[in-house]
Amino acid sequence: MTDAKAGTTFIPETPPELLAEDDDLGGAALVIKRVDVADDKFTESQTFYIGRRVVRTPEGDLAVISWHARAAKEWMLARSDDPGDVLLRRDLRCDGRKVTGYFDDIKAPRHTDVGADIPGEAEEPQWLDLEDFLLEDLRRARGGQMRDIVETIQREQFILVSDERKSLLVVQGGPGTGKTAVGLHRVSWLLFNNVFKASDVLVVGPHQGFLKYVGQVLPQLGTRGVTSIELARLWDGEARGSDNLEARRIKSSSKMAEVLRRAVDNLANPKALESAAARTIQVGPRPVTLPSSFIRFTGTEGVRLPYLVRRRQFTDRVVDHLLRAGGAAGKRSRDEPGARKQVEQRRDVMRMVSRVFPSVSAEELLRSLLRGRQALRAAAAGVLSEEEQQAIVRTPAAKVSQEAWSPEDLVCLEEIRFLMTGETSVRWQHVVVDEAQDLTPMQARSLARRCPSGSMTLLGDLAQATGVHRYAGWQELAGQLGGQSGGHLAELTIGYRVPREVMDFAAPLAAVLAPDTTFPRSVRPPADDEVLRIIRTDPSRLVAEAIERVSTLSGTDGKRGRSVAFILPDDDPGMLRSAQAGIAAEQLESVIQVRTAGQIKGLEFDHVVVLEPAAIAAQEWAGLHGLYVAITRCTQTLTILHFPFGPAADRSHWHVRGV
Repeated sequence: MTDAKAGTTFIPETPPELLAEDDDLGGAALVIKRVDVADDKFTESQTFYIGRRVVRTPEGDLAVISWHARAAKEWMLARSDDPGDVLLRRDLRCDGRKVTGYFDDIKAPRHTDVGADIPGEAEEPQWLDLEDFLLEDLRRARGGQMRDIVETIQREQFILVSDERKSLLVVQGGPGTGKTAVGLHRVSWLLFNNVFKASDVLVVGPHQGFLKYVGQVLPQLGTRGVTSIELARLWDGEARGSDNLEARRIKSSSKMAEVLRRAVDNLANPKALESAAARTIQVGPRPVTLPSSFIRFTGTEGVRLPYLVRRRQFTDRVVDHLLRAGGAAGKRSRDEPGARKQVEQRRDVMRMVSRVFPSVSAEELLRSLLRGRQALRAAAAGVLSEEEQQAIVRTPAAKVSQEAWSPEDLVCLEEIRFLMTGETSVRWQHVVVDEAQDLTPMQARSLARRCPSGSMTLLGDLAQATGVHRYAGWQELAGQLGGQSGGHLAELTIGYRVPREVMDFAAPLAAVLAPDTTFPRSVRPPADDEVLRIIRTDPSRLVAEAIERVSTLSGTDGKRGRSVAFILPDDDPGMLRSAQAGIAAEQLESVIQVRTAGQIKGLEFDHVVVLEPAAIAAQEWAGLHGLYVAITRCTQTLTILHFPFGPAADRSHWHVRGV
């Protein structure tokens, strides 16, 4: 409806039940588009509003269609050169229920009445061109949490968001392409359209800071009840220990899965039944000797079964044979309730079963492997080299309960438990993994077990890979996760968030790190102010100068303060303490976030200050990939501060340029 006196345009009146949930929108506008659709062979048209929620009038008529609705998909995906039945598609910029700006990206020439609901020229909402409409949103201050992209979602993103196939979707996208937003909006789409239930969906993030950053997106989209978890917390137990890089690489590789499988298989001891005496059990007045064929029931021929299933089958065969043998366990007792249990619980029967199939916990088995003795040599022969075996050997703790398991150990323990029981504690119908390029082969195996349907959304960028395993392409990782339905790869090729100057600066490095992926084309025009600064400074002034420069960047845009991040090397605690102390002295703790290079995956800030890039690039765990991540976290400006220190000055330039 229109208030001509006030000179404003309003969206249709909202019912009380929607207004009660206004907080869900986080201050975002309810309505995002108007669409006029041809009806009755273009002689008439119908007008629809698309928004973040479904809204009905008090009379029950549909006033606003949710952007999730399948009915809106065709209109949202219509192209200007092939609009179909769409006569008008108008993007709306709203402040509450007031339209403050609009842009028509589809407008049929014969559709001449589309402006009839807009007030007089002097007071009408401002018409924006496409660049202004999108860039207005991109220039907004970045707060401590991610926003949804419903108002500015682009066609290439929406195609992926509305993909309802229950298979593996890999979304490769460089910095600022919106791949994380695509994944979260896809979750909302799938749940709205009842493809899955919220309780069946799992979202996995790289670290707790990321989960906090994106935590409000799904509720703002009207989606609740989805489980989200930090990747490291997927596995039971507490990681109180750590491994060196080489041990991490070996333990998390697919070769380790084969070593663990062999180790579990090797627990079975068919040699314990080689002699007739070992196969003989006294049943009443007569001894009963198991036939030699029982030895093969301990093996792994044919279909591979979990260790405890094989142990159970062997136990049942022993009990069956003894019951059939007669004597004290004759026909009468065989038919009595509890007869099988009585035989199974005989000490000599349990002793025989334990000699053939020892009762060992996953922790005990892994502990015996990592001691580096016969168990490891037998399981790793031909799989791990002598050097690789020695790399994972360590001195065990005095007790199993005192072992300081590393994060890689926890994944191995789950693998062993699965090999023993064949069971996975929790299963999901759909899993979303952000920063998926850092998944290790062992982690991928675990996720595949948790989502046996293979319905997943993997979000990542191979150039930003900082894990212990690097993939030349997505095929290797996707092959371990695809499930029975297979999968498909999509690339986001347009960068929206990172300024063009920064993207151009990072492009040579991306070409070195991931030559087979498409580097995104930035739609951000060159800025008038200085977006990129590279400053050489004295080591003693490094942190102080960074704080001085950052204090001028942390002003407001009139509505909300700008977010600013210091990014430092992970392995320089002195620099970290100096930065924290300097920020505290200037009372800037509420404005500036101090992060190490390993803590910034998936995050965005208005202004980023990177300290000593050569030190970040030299880090063993991430190298140039870590530097690439660091320099692509900003949405407004990037400042790089480095100091000369002999050859380090040259290394700084080399690492940053990636040449």
